[in-house]
Amino acid sequence: MGRRRADPPRGGARTPRPHHARRGRRGRRDWSRRLDRETDQPIIPFPGWDFFDDEDVADLDPQTRERTAPRALSIPTRVTTDAIALTDDRRYAVPVTVLSGHRDDAEFRRFLAQWGPFADEFTAIADTEVVRLGTGHWPQFSQPERLGEALVAAIQRAG
Repeated sequence: MGRRRADPPRGGARTPRPHHARRGRRGRRDWSRRLDRETDQPIIPFPGWDFFDDEDVADLDPQTRERTAPRALSIPTRVTTDAIALTDDRRYAVPVTVLSGHRDDAEFRRFLAQWGPFADEFTAIADTEVVRLGTGHWPQFSQPERLGEALVAAIQRAG
């Protein structure tokens, strides 16, 4: 069995790849051959619902999957590979709310501890909150009202 989404990256600190670019139940996919028609840049297309772990899609009924899959957008491959340099320490003063589908605060921090520099970056933030939504990876489809309430609460908390 391959790596699951929750596994830390291998081989040192790198930007984690989004779920679209990871190995799924059907094996590794080579996205380098898919090109955006307008930019001629490599893209990662939506791989279909069977690609994702059950916990990420369990709360999506067949009708929701059928309705949303054709509207899923491809992303540029460079989103998954190019590093982002953050240098301004004022970023640590910006309140952060993590809206997590199935992890509460303690679970999220245990998960994050495996990610080295990413964990260091998160723990350096002065004001963090983790909100467990009780959803899979797509709360905008499975529980849009709950997601909306959580977004409003996060904005109000940040003041």
